[in-house]
Amino acid sequence: QKPKMKDVRILLVGDRGTGKTSLVLAVVKERFETQVPPKAEEVVIPPDITAARVATYVVDSSLRVQDEEEIELEIRKASVVCIVYAVDDQASFIRITNHWLPVIRRTLAAAEGRPRVPVILVGNKVDTRGDDDLSAHSLETETVPIMNDFPEVETCIECSAKRVMNISELIAFAQKAVLYPSAPLYDSLSHALTPGAVSALSRVFRLCDADKDGLLNDNELLAFQATCFSSPLPTGELAGLKEVVSNSCPDGMRDNALTCSGFVYLNRLFIERGHLETTWTVLRRYGYQDDLTLHPDFLHPPLGLGADTPVELSAAGEAFLRDLFRRLDKGATGALSAEQLHELWATAPAGDPWEEFALAPGPDGPAAMTLERFLSLWTLLALDNPRLAVEYFASLGYRTFSDTSDPAASAASAITVGRSRRVDREAGYTTRSVFLVYVFGQENSGKSTLLDRAGSHTLVHTPLSGHKTAMVSVTRGTPVTLVLREFAVPGADADVLAAPALRDTCDLALFLYDTSDPTSFGYVAALHARMAADGPPCLFAATKADLKAQSQDFPETPTDFCARRGLPPPLPVRDVGPLLVAAADLCLSPRSASHAPAPPSAARRLATAVLLVGALAGIAFGLARFARLRR
Repeated sequence: QKPKMKDVRILLVGDRGTGKTSLVLAVVKERFETQVPPKAEEVVIPPDITAARVATYVVDSSLRVQDEEEIELEIRKASVVCIVYAVDDQASFIRITNHWLPVIRRTLAAAEGRPRVPVILVGNKVDTRGDDDLSAHSLETETVPIMNDFPEVETCIECSAKRVMNISELIAFAQKAVLYPSAPLYDSLSHALTPGAVSALSRVFRLCDADKDGLLNDNELLAFQATCFSSPLPTGELAGLKEVVSNSCPDGMRDNALTCSGFVYLNRLFIERGHLETTWTVLRRYGYQDDLTLHPDFLHPPLGLGADTPVELSAAGEAFLRDLFRRLDKGATGALSAEQLHELWATAPAGDPWEEFALAPGPDGPAAMTLERFLSLWTLLALDNPRLAVEYFASLGYRTFSDTSDPAASAASAITVGRSRRVDREAGYTTRSVFLVYVFGQENSGKSTLLDRAGSHTLVHTPLSGHKTAMVSVTRGTPVTLVLREFAVPGADADVLAAPALRDTCDLALFLYDTSDPTSFGYVAALHARMAADGPPCLFAATKADLKAQSQDFPETPTDFCARRGLPPPLPVRDVGPLLVAAADLCLSPRSASHAPAPPSAARRLATAVLLVGALAGIAFGLARFARLRR
């Protein structure tokens, strides 16, 4: 949700006799008061009174009734400070730089974390010059040197409380200085946009360049206008803007379309002509806050995540990614080049989220970024780090920063947050389609081979952290995506099983043992014993089933072990297909260990044996008696 516009608190400071209190009273009464108190009460202007539509507070100050500490406190509370001087009192003008601006700087520097506060110079009593001098006087000549030395000075204005002249303009200037600050966008000394502004506007340009040709054509410009201002351009205005750029910015136009340089130049022109609200409207629509960083609410909308809530791409999120891939793949080659991927991440401040992944080669070439791989990586990102996935969706232009609180209008709608895994296991079913399968097994038990074969048709990648992940699609009525993950670091199996997160993040624990290695099953049986009762469902699989089987050095056979724990019998693996189908079925119909029939205890087995012997003895006695009666 886009944050509401901030309230504006306007503080008037200045020397005695400059007319601060008269200006405040003129705001309220719209007339000049001949009798004024030492200090006016705080004035509140409701949002519906001004064009800015924000609550505005006008605060007077007076050295007659306030000491310096009280005024400094008001400076810290202010969102804009107006230094009032009398145009007929040169001493009050000199005190702007000798006293008031240093006081404001010192006060704000002591307030750690306080954002920059804009300053407006207000020349009051302009009526004392006489009508003939009003237009001839050059305000710029007096104030430009001050603005060069003190960048916090946003603008200057002359007014008259006696004539009630430029009072509403003063309030509007103060509001604009707060709501649309110039300092983050424009360097008044060099008369150029700041590097941050150029970077932000360049990102907006890339996001609006729908066909990724480095130009904004007429359709893209009209779409940009509708997105940012919710209104069409008046007839002929588009041609006029393009003409201005063509005449003033040599590299601003190409093929009758706007280049990035031209787009940046147009915004610089708006700013230099005093229309900062135009550029700020654009930037805020694309998620920027006053310091030209992307707003946290834009990047990280509420997701409603729990410890064990699974996440996958929504239909809208996947459709956005497919369209983005198509627009980046300008040559329709079916794979994105390194340059095209670089172009993709140019709009994401955090850069490439897949840097830690080394893609394994597939049948389509050495690590080619096909659409299938592209979607697989996004699926994995949403599963492993949904908050980061949503941040990237926002950065790449999935949604603009909306005025509405509707979650569908934020980047959160790019993912689907599923039902708790615990609830799924209790219910015994799920409607999800993406499942995380942890693969456990002794070294050389066939884990890597399984992942290589399973992922050969989609994606296999190896993060630098040392574990391998494969993604494969299995059709079980509808497509199901299995994310198979092995832990190649020695000892990692046991660490993962001991971690509480296993219960929350894993959908199936797959235990592999090598039928040709007598010690292999004992290893995974010991791992299984470490699992919590309410952990994920489990499946044992016997790899290398084509080799001669060896008796396992374990008190029970693998089949008996699984039967006594209510688990499916070990699945011999000659082809990965049946194993993947079995894994998918267990994910779709999950049951935790607590739902499996518990193995009978020794006491219970003894009691059962006693009852059985008693029953047999009773039957024998009855048959013997029946035989005697027959005789």
